Amino acid sequence: MKAFFLSILLLCVFKISDAQIVNIPDANFKNALLNHDPIIDINDDGEIQVSEAELVTEINVSSTSISSIQGLEAFVNLVELELSSLNINDLVIGNLPNLESLHIFSFYAYSLALNNLPSLNELNVGSNQNEFFNTIDFNNCNNLEVLILTDTFFISSLDLSQLVNLKEIHLYALSYLENLDISNNIYIEVFNLSATGITQLDFSNQPNLESLGVYWQGLNYLDISSNSNLIDLQIDGGNFDNLDLSQKPNLNVLYLGAITAEWINLKNGYTPNQWFNVSAYINVDYICADESDIEILENLNLIYNPVINSYCSFTPGGEYYTIEGESRIDSNTNGCDVGDNFYPNIKLELTDGTNNGTYFADTSGSYAVPVSEGTHTINPVLENTDYFTVSPNVATVTFPDDGNPYVQDFCLIPDGVHNDVEVIIVPTSQAVPGFDSYYKILYRNKGNTTLSGSISFDFEDDFMDFLSATPTEDINAIGNLQWNYTNLQPFETREIEVVFNLNTPTDSNFPLNDGDELDFEVTIDPILNDETASDNSFGLKQIVVNSYDPNDVKCLEGVAILPEHVGEYVHYRIRFENLGTANATNVVVKDVIDEAKFDVSTLIPLHASHNYTTRIREGNIVEFIFEGINLPFDDANNDGYVVFKIKTLDSLQLGDTFTNQAEIYFDFNFPVITNMYSTSVQENLSVNDFELNDVVLFPNPVNNQLYIKSKLNIDTIKIFDINGRLIQNKTMNDSNVQNEVSVSALKSGVYFIEVYSNRQKEVLKFIKE
Repeated sequence: MKAFFLSILLLCVFKISDAQIVNIPDANFKNALLNHDPIIDINDDGEIQVSEAELVTEINVSSTSISSIQGLEAFVNLVELELSSLNINDLVIGNLPNLESLHIFSFYAYSLALNNLPSLNELNVGSNQNEFFNTIDFNNCNNLEVLILTDTFFISSLDLSQLVNLKEIHLYALSYLENLDISNNIYIEVFNLSATGITQLDFSNQPNLESLGVYWQGLNYLDISSNSNLIDLQIDGGNFDNLDLSQKPNLNVLYLGAITAEWINLKNGYTPNQWFNVSAYINVDYICADESDIEILENLNLIYNPVINSYCSFTPGGEYYTIEGESRIDSNTNGCDVGDNFYPNIKLELTDGTNNGTYFADTSGSYAVPVSEGTHTINPVLENTDYFTVSPNVATVTFPDDGNPYVQDFCLIPDGVHNDVEVIIVPTSQAVPGFDSYYKILYRNKGNTTLSGSISFDFEDDFMDFLSATPTEDINAIGNLQWNYTNLQPFETREIEVVFNLNTPTDSNFPLNDGDELDFEVTIDPILNDETASDNSFGLKQIVVNSYDPNDVKCLEGVAILPEHVGEYVHYRIRFENLGTANATNVVVKDVIDEAKFDVSTLIPLHASHNYTTRIREGNIVEFIFEGINLPFDDANNDGYVVFKIKTLDSLQLGDTFTNQAEIYFDFNFPVITNMYSTSVQENLSVNDFELNDVVLFPNPVNNQLYIKSKLNIDTIKIFDINGRLIQNKTMNDSNVQNEVSVSALKSGVYFIEVYSNRQKEVLKFIKE
């Protein structure tokens, strides 16, 4: 009996010992494990016991002869598993509760199933050689964070929605993959896609996305509008309507390869500081960028030559703040309120201690200036600082501490009594023989009192026919029109539109031809007690042209100014016309002022055809911005213009020339480059009957003694007032080349002097102060 029980006991021990051996039916898999490095078969008995399997945390097996990996489930403490060169029809890996990293390479299988791998963090699968492989199943792999699938997968659809904790997805060379579901993967931070069949990507549910790489893809749709946390963006290939990166303020790496798009917006307020590159083969029509990036882009020599500027918007890229307000004139000295008139186009100089800029309010006196985070100082600047006191005379704002937007109004309090009115003539069309020609008389009260008076406009009646004026003239005489005006408020601007029909080149008496000059003169009263009587009159010299250029620059003073006018204001009109096939939403007139010839600080915008704002950046880049102009393209309504004045430097010498040219941007199109208008400093501007420079008047304006210098002997001089009344008639001593005339008895105002010599006459203008 004892012997029997002993036999039974030994049999049980044998069975228990047998049960502790891991069953690995595939001899090749078993052999690979027995020869594994590090060693798995610790007792070197040719078997792998369960206890030995439980000690293993890492397995790396490679064999083309393995057709089954049964027994792998015994390695319950396995953390890292790498399998390669397997030949298994249906590859199933499961029930490994501690497995964190799984790599499978160069294998041959029809399907892959991952079951009950709750600790799996990283999955890297690549190079399956079976063209019928089309399925990957994930079951209880919810902690997977990194997924890498590479090369020759024949999967057409991939649903990753159940892998809710995914943070990284890398899909490479999956040419059959066309559908990808990541709608439920809200924690994705890194996404790389290369050489797949996917054509659309939508990351609207991935707010944490920081790195996106898309290479050699036929993408035609990419939605990253919600991904403001992007740090690294690399896109090579794709055909998009547009690509908007303006809300990506954190980009440190940006690469754009050979993609095609109508426009790309890179204006995000930040220049990538690790890598910023755009392929020379990028095929886009327009790139909008921050001013700091434009030079970088221009130096890339992009072969498709896109338009590059910052005009897709007129606020900084990225996050910005706004300083806004209005300016009013406290005419009744009881504080500015809604009953007071606006002060239009107030000039505001801003600085943050490093960057400086100049902005002008609009014609209604309102302004809104976008700025970046930090402390900004705002300094209002007036054309005549002794006419008004500004409250406050300086303002400081800190963002974001002071709230956004920050409202800062300015109140202008009249200081003393200053009568000051100015007038100019603006041709709003070119002078073409036989056609109607349009002009605007602009008069502005730039003093601090309310004014009433009259305007007199002289034109060459022989060469044109007066058609109409709006408002209607009060006096209509040959070659002269006059209007009365009343109650012109401080800084109010009014306009008069005048239309003429010009003579043809075949006119029998006074033909007009290309290159002829038309002279116009306008004077505004009151001149008496006017602070700056010199701008109470204005002469326009307009060259007749046969060709029609709708986008041009013109100096209204003409091609020459007198030496005594150096350092004074000259006036420019820039015209633009939409010659496209659709309305222009925005128009920008960009004028780079020559700082060697002009004092940029004196620039004052005067008038425009449409609502506009003005800014000056980088010291001398002036931009007249017609945001939302929606300029039509039909010929009757597609025109616009802007007028400004600026002083020349007082260092200009006789014979010097100053020029001006503008670039006109219509939406995203290449700029229209205007003519280069040149004006020189010359001794005498009159070309009526004498040769140029024959007669010179000085000083002009004059107080007491007016000197007349001529190369020819002067016989007689006649002085007329603005209304054509003869004031003085004097016979001169013809032996003198310089004659003197006393004008001390004349009232302040504009006068004309006729100088006669040897039956020739020249008419000149002077101002009596």
